[in-house]
Order: sequence, then C-alpha cells, then structure tokens
Amino acid sequence: MIRISPGDMINPQQLAAAVAGPDGANTLLIFDGQFRSQLNAQNVPFGAPIKETFSLLLGPQLTRRQFIKATVTASISKFSFNSFNAQAAGGLWSIEADADWDDESGQIELRVEVSVASGQMNTTADAFVYAYHVTALAEM
Repeated sequence: MIRISPGDMINPQQLAAAVAGPDGANTLLIFDGQFRSQLNAQNVPFGAPIKETFSLLLGPQLTRRQFIKATVTASISKFSFNSFNAQAAGGLWSIEADADWDDESGQIELRVEVSVASGQMNTTADAFVYAYHVTALAEM
C-alpha cells in the first residue's frame, strides 16, 4: 500500500455541514480532490494486471465513537495508452475504493485499488491521476 502525501494531492476540498442523521450523526463531511501516482503496465496481459492500493488520510481527527460511516466514489482522471504494434491493441484500467475510520491517525482513510493491463506485446497502459469523492457522517 502506498500512502499518498499531501504534496501529491491536487486541490483537496473539504466541506462540513450540520445534519440530523441516523445513529446520532450531526455532521456531514464531504471531501473531493485528486491525487497523483503513476501505475505503469508494459506488455502486461489482461489476466494478470498490475495492481496497487493507494491510501489517503482525510479530515479532522475523530474518535471511533464519533465516526459513523462513509461512502466513496473514485475514478481514474488521467491515463494513457500507447501501442507500438501494427495490430489492434487495447488497455484495461479498473478502480475500487473504500473509506473507513483509521485507528492510528483518527482520520478517515480512503483506500483506492487501481489495476492496469496493456494486453499485448509492445503496448503500455498508464494511470497517472485519480479523483475521489468521500461523504462521511460523524457525531461531533
């Protein structure tokens, strides 16, 4: 797992709003932004993609009792594909994300798993920048 430093984050945004939510939730936290980290696949078959998990810490410190739940969406926002092959070729990119409370930092931890494959000989597929949107409920 690669921990993303604040210097690799692009335009991180945070919004807090008062709400009357379930399980005592009174605060809605919203986080949006992007982060940089290159994942490269060269001559990698679709059945065995290159995978990496990235981790970001977001927001204020919370206790386990204050954190209620979080949802997340993520996407690859900058990628490239190059083929040096006369035949048709293709790339494969996939992304999965999850957010939960991190007991070491007390913050919300966003985990993003990215897979990249290039599919054929003499091809490269890269992912460079990833976007995220996290919504969390807390009792503050």
